[in-house]
Amino acid sequence: MMRNQKNKLLLVKLNKIRSCYSFFNKPKNFMQKELNLENLDWLIFQFLKEEIRILLNGLKLLVKLV
Repeated sequence: MMRNQKNKLLLVKLNKIRSCYSFFNKPKNFMQKELNLENLDWLIFQFLKEEIRILLNGLKLLVKLV
């Protein structure tokens, strides 16, 4: 019973991470298409950093719960 609850909790947290990841992925793709933005490389770099942070937090969570 305890393992099943942990699995459900893990799925809920992974869904939150996935939704955050897709949130940061969409603006990045949009900005890549916008050629008139100043500092385009800087903006893309900021979103990539955020994606990496979210993925690392997800991996830490997986290691902690498994």
